[in-house]
Amino acid sequence: ASWEDADIIYASPTAWLTAKDIASNSSAGAGYPSIIKVSTKNYFYVYGKQVSSTDTDTWGGNLAVTTSMDGTVGKRLTWTGPGESWANLISAATANFVQDSQVDLSCVISENDATHPNTWINFDRSVLLFDTSSLPDSCTVTAAILSLYGYLKNDDAVAIAPNINVYASNPASNIKLATGDFNSFGPTPFCDTPITYAAWSLAGYNAFALNAAGIAAISKTEVSKFGARNANYDVAATPPTWTAGGAHYLIAYATEQGIGYKPKLVVTYTVPPVEVVSSLVAKLIAAGVI
Repeated sequence: ASWEDADIIYASPTAWLTAKDIASNSSAGAGYPSIIKVSTKNYFYVYGKQVSSTDTDTWGGNLAVTTSMDGTVGKRLTWTGPGESWANLISAATANFVQDSQVDLSCVISENDATHPNTWINFDRSVLLFDTSSLPDSCTVTAAILSLYGYLKNDDAVAIAPNINVYASNPASNIKLATGDFNSFGPTPFCDTPITYAAWSLAGYNAFALNAAGIAAISKTEVSKFGARNANYDVAATPPTWTAGGAHYLIAYATEQGIGYKPKLVVTYTVPPVEVVSSLVAKLIAAGVI
């Protein structure tokens, strides 16, 4: 809850001399906290959320943000080959392809070198940064969902069914990608269930419910850094089945596609009531109400 959440602010020099319990104040309805004492005879009543006897002693909210920066880093080799072995491709220190201003994020792509068996010519990972610094410093994040809007997918020749999951990324800059960001991705999954090729939707958002590791990666003071990469071949370091000229990928929209398509992160959190009260009183003072 916050100043903006308050439906009613009540102030009077003849207000109650002692704070009343919310349940005994019939005109107050059901809310918490009920009375904030700011001076000897001045109390402010804040009507926030409905509560019951089973509610925990916290307030909370949801923070929904879209990417502050996103893009693709990858290895793009010539169509005529030769390509690279899978082991060399996924362990490369740098990329030779960087894209952070287009409408698409190439989350997974594996294109086989048609003339050189067991080599590949294209392979991408995607960086997803979210500015979560507006989260209250004292909040406890209880859940978070990272969502990508599906744009394209392909799994031709011999199908390999690539999947996709969310991991850490750590680009050198929060505003621009570089070739060295290719190996900045972590191996720990931030969602317990990768999204399969079959389940990857092109008609809406694909949601990743973050696990404990993913929630721990959310910053309350700066940018939260995530990335999308393939789980069953890239992270697993297992070469997919090779067929001449096969192309296998999952692609999402980037923030440049606009409203309704941008990658997004929704964070659910709780804060101690005393922090809500202190923040509200500070805002009342700043506004000259008190």
